[in-house]
Amino acid sequence: MKVNLGRNEVRISKDQARKYRNKAAFVKAMIEYHKWTGIDEEKQKEAFSDAYDAMFPPKEKE
Repeated sequence: MKVNLGRNEVRISKDQARKYRNKAAFVKAMIEYHKWTGIDEEKQKEAFSDAYDAMFPPKEKE
């Protein structure tokens, strides 16, 4: 999956994302790892959250 961060593009595979125990851990790690981009943390959080949801759609609650 491609995640656009401004002029930069980050590729993340499902296998990479599965290494994290949950969505919050994944998003936090990705923000920490991509600090070099200089992109606002909120924009990164939104982009990586959307990417995680696209790879692993949230389960519907009954």
